[in-house]
Amino acid sequence: YYIFSDDPRSDIRDGKIPMIKTEGESGYDSGQWFTVSTTGDKTLLFKLDWSNPAQPKLTVAETVTADQGDDAPAAENAKYLYFGDGVLRQFYDKGGGQYELVTDYASSWGFLIRTSATQWNNKTKYGTQSKTAATITYGKPFVLYTNDNPDIVYDLQLPGSTMFHSHFWTNWFADLNYGAVETAEQSPAFKAIVDDAKIWIDAG
Repeated sequence: YYIFSDDPRSDIRDGKIPMIKTEGESGYDSGQWFTVSTTGDKTLLFKLDWSNPAQPKLTVAETVTADQGDDAPAAENAKYLYFGDGVLRQFYDKGGGQYELVTDYASSWGFLIRTSATQWNNKTKYGTQSKTAATITYGKPFVLYTNDNPDIVYDLQLPGSTMFHSHFWTNWFADLNYGAVETAEQSPAFKAIVDDAKIWIDAG
């Protein structure tokens, strides 16, 4: 009944989503796609390279190393991983602008890097500049983005994150998937709407 995709930009470009196919590549709008899940529970190694503060880099990898727990020593220039239901984990400072953290990870929306445990403004929120480039690649450094306006710093996603489509730019509900225009009347979503409408029409 709905439209889901792990890579909506590519799927629309390649004509794999019939309801948006007629619009071609221009049919992709990052503001209309929202995360359903971020691949479930994993133990991950997060590495931060802050040797160039103007372009900090993050590398994420799957690992069998156990979660280190919350015992990183307090630090003036601490870096944090923020994910899940308000989980805030401090990185271990390895020196030379290098930081590491192994953590059990589960999040329904993605994650962010923070340089403050108490505020979001003044360039303390790091993520991506665009939702279209929000998905990282395991083992590949990702250049983090920040801005004085935290509202335009977007969440990062793990590979394999599934997204749903909402043409009205809201994650409150998903669009129904009617398929191609030529066969929309035969789609399960259209038939379900018709059946529901008949109940009210017959009821007078």
